[in-house]
Amino acid sequence: MADTTRASRITSYKNAGQGTTELRRKRVELSVALRKQARDEQLLKRRAMSPEAGDEETQPTEELPSVQEIVQGLKSNDLATMTSSARAARRMLSREQNPPISVMVQAGGVAPLVAALDRDDCADLQFEAAWALTNIASGSHDHTMAVVDGGAIPKLVLLLSRGGAVGEQSAWALGNIAGDGPETRDAVLARGALPALLPSLVPAAPRARLNTAVWTYSNLCR
Repeated sequence: MADTTRASRITSYKNAGQGTTELRRKRVELSVALRKQARDEQLLKRRAMSPEAGDEETQPTEELPSVQEIVQGLKSNDLATMTSSARAARRMLSREQNPPISVMVQAGGVAPLVAALDRDDCADLQFEAAWALTNIASGSHDHTMAVVDGGAIPKLVLLLSRGGAVGEQSAWALGNIAGDGPETRDAVLARGALPALLPSLVPAAPRARLNTAVWTYSNLCR
C-alpha cells in the first residue's frame, strides 16, 4: 500500500514521466535555439565601428563634446561646425561598449542628422551623418523607428543610388533599418532601395562595398 501511494506521488510531479536523458536533451536543444536566435539577431543589424573605436583607452571620452553640444552643433548654420559635430556623433556612437544611442535620440539628434543628408554641398557631412544614423538604427526597435520616423529612408535611398562612399554607408544604414522587421523592410523596399542597390552587386565592386551590398540585400529578402 505504501509503495502504491509513493508511486502516485511521483507521477504527480511535472516531467516525472520523462527520463533524465530526455530532459537533458530538451535543455540542450533549448540552449542551442536561444544561441542561434541571438546570433541571427546580431546578423540582422551591425554597428559600423570607427577606426579609433578599438583603441578606447587612448581615446578618452573627454576628447568628444557632450551629446547636447553635438546636437547643438548639428543645428548650427556653419557648415564646418555641422560636419565636426556629425563626426563627433559618429565617433561617440561607434564606441565598442555602451554607445549612448538612447541619449542621442532623446536629445533630439536624429532630426539634424537626417537633415544633414540633404547637404549635397558637403559629402563629408553626408557621410558622417549617414554613419551616425547607421549606428542609431543598429540599436533597439525604438531606436530604428526614430530614424524611420525622422524621414531618413528616402534620403538614404537617394544617396545609395549615387554610389561612392556615401552610397555605401547609406546601404549599411538601410540594411539595419530593413533588419528590424517586416514592416521596416517593406518600407525600405517601397522607397526603391532594391533598384538603387543592384548596381553595387557586381563582381567589379570593391570588396568592402560588395560585402555591405550583399548583407543589405539579404535583409531586404528576409
